Amino acid sequence: MGGISVLLLRRILLPTLGLVQLSIPCHAQSLPTCRKHPDRNGSALCLQLTIEKGQVAIAGYQFDPTESYANRRSLVDEFVAQAKFEIAHLTKPCISTMSQQQLKAYLQNPSGNAATSSICSGDFNWAEFVRAFEEWGRNIGRASHAANALGESGIFRPLVKLYQRSTLLWIETSGESLDAEHGVIKLLVADPIDPRTEGSFSISIEGLEDGPVKNERLANLRRALHPLQSAVFCHDDVRAEITAFYAKIGVSAQIIELSPQLPAVRILEKHP
Repeated sequence: MGGISVLLLRRILLPTLGLVQLSIPCHAQSLPTCRKHPDRNGSALCLQLTIEKGQVAIAGYQFDPTESYANRRSLVDEFVAQAKFEIAHLTKPCISTMSQQQLKAYLQNPSGNAATSSICSGDFNWAEFVRAFEEWGRNIGRASHAANALGESGIFRPLVKLYQRSTLLWIETSGESLDAEHGVIKLLVADPIDPRTEGSFSISIEGLEDGPVKNERLANLRRALHPLQSAVFCHDDVRAEITAFYAKIGVSAQIIELSPQLPAVRILEKHP
């Protein structure tokens, strides 16, 4: 985007988390469709969306836990904080809708067009925003782009891969995590980690032949992960324990995949 200030673009695309946390009232509320799932990772966190300064934000939430978190409801603040962080870093709907030429004109003069300025920097409840956003999209000749922006393949697309970095999980069944019409997102929460057995936490080691050495390595690695037993699944904590384990035994290794969905970890050992 030639001629666009990088700092200005960043300020419009990604409001800082601190500002979002200060400006968004986020409280528990009743969302009738928010129901937990009976399976593993079934606790449900549902988010009522709103628009703050043109950015998708969280107005309220509901948490429906399974037995895994039934007696640990205080953790909901941690889950909501994770959700707020992710939502705050989504691209603004107006930014994802405009053409490059329209975006350049807006960034150079944000108040030049009243309708665009309102959509990109105004406050709305979700229903009001959807109506105004669709009308604005039609008026600027970007109706289909506006329709796609608020869909699962639009601004919410980064949330589909939440499992790669978060305890929160996007539901794989199409349309179940996002109700774009009513502005509700439903996420599942990964169960607490249980590294004791293959059935509760799968550990796959590549680069090491099957046999007694590999079996002993797996057993020792599970013991090294034992301090995390029953803790909320945290990617950084799991990575730290595995990294420390391999440093202690003097073996070079790389974590290829780490997911709370299965849950599972794949490790590649590197031997001379």
